[in-house]
Amino acid sequence: MIPFLGGIVGLYVFPRLIAPLYLKYERAVIGEARTVHSPPEHDPTALRVYAVRVWLVALFVVGVLSVVINYVDPHLFMTQEEYDMFVADVGDPRFAPPVSITLAGLLMPLALGLWGTAWAIQDAGLYLYVRVAPGQGEGGLLQPVWMRFADFLRGYSGVSSLLFVTSVFALFMATGESIESALFTLLIPMFAVVQCLPAYMVYTRLGRDFLLRGAEPLQQ
Repeated sequence: MIPFLGGIVGLYVFPRLIAPLYLKYERAVIGEARTVHSPPEHDPTALRVYAVRVWLVALFVVGVLSVVINYVDPHLFMTQEEYDMFVADVGDPRFAPPVSITLAGLLMPLALGLWGTAWAIQDAGLYLYVRVAPGQGEGGLLQPVWMRFADFLRGYSGVSSLLFVTSVFALFMATGESIESALFTLLIPMFAVVQCLPAYMVYTRLGRDFLLRGAEPLQQ
């Protein structure tokens, strides 16, 4: 239940806490900039948008998992008998399915909350309007606020996530006795995608007006 309920809470709480602070940070970094908003060009409920977003969440979960799993005691998630079995079969019980799948579920609210912050900013259609310096032209530049925040998260959602899954899969397959564990490892991203669905459905029904306070409509 933690991935489902925690994901909903994360998608509701994180954007309301982090997004306003991030907007202030971006304005402070850029300097003289105004926050403006325009209707988004995408539909958050579209299947393509949903598919891309939940896949990025799944990769983020695996990316963070690849770091966290090195500092967690496997005994927290398995019996001593299971622990001894994985030590005998594989030699490293950290990557056993009871550990990896449980940790992935616990990381889901964090992943959804952080990515939900980027989505909320994007879906609110927020931009920073930066005036061009004198002598460099007229008007100004529009910078999507969510882009740099999303780029930071993608750093944990890249190739390293897939490398972690394939390396653990290879570890299990090498023993010849842990094929089920190997298959479970490959399914971790799929589990994450499925766990995203209820929370994302709730997210699409949440308002984002709280992000528009102080933002001016973009003049076309």
